[in-house]
Amino acid sequence: MNDIDVVDAEILALPKDVHALKFSLSIDVSNFMEYNVSGIICKKVSRLPKQLDAKNLTIPVIGFFSELSFMYVKGENGYKLLNSWNGDQGKDLYISFNEKKIKFFEDAVKVFICGSSSVVHDLIKIMSTSPSKSSTIRPTHGYIISSDSDHPILLDFRNFLGERKASTQG
Repeated sequence: MNDIDVVDAEILALPKDVHALKFSLSIDVSNFMEYNVSGIICKKVSRLPKQLDAKNLTIPVIGFFSELSFMYVKGENGYKLLNSWNGDQGKDLYISFNEKKIKFFEDAVKVFICGSSSVVHDLIKIMSTSPSKSSTIRPTHGYIISSDSDHPILLDFRNFLGERKASTQG
């Protein structure tokens, strides 16, 4: 016997053209649910071109925010976000090994959303964390962080054949 009824709430309307989402959920004493979804935009993404111009650089620059990457290139009028790199929205830092040909960015996010254990993400956080503190990183699902005598950090994930594989961060 099942004493639980599932009530489908309406589909959440998610803000577009944002860098992150903030979800707030509350349930009152009568079990009525209220929610709010708001978008977060990192203003540093759009401010970086002026800072790069002030340094008189000419090389392409990759910027990172959370699990996004941004490509800045020098143009005639100074640095700008590269449109082919999704402009001010950036590219998702996800990699999927669920098929023989590795998937990156948005294609890997689609696999991640389906709950696949073949997707690796949080790579900037992993690479910037000391191996002695790697146990504090908690991947959301899919891959496992481990180590062995030769490699202080190993990413353990399933490949396209369903086999568990391990790879180093560097």
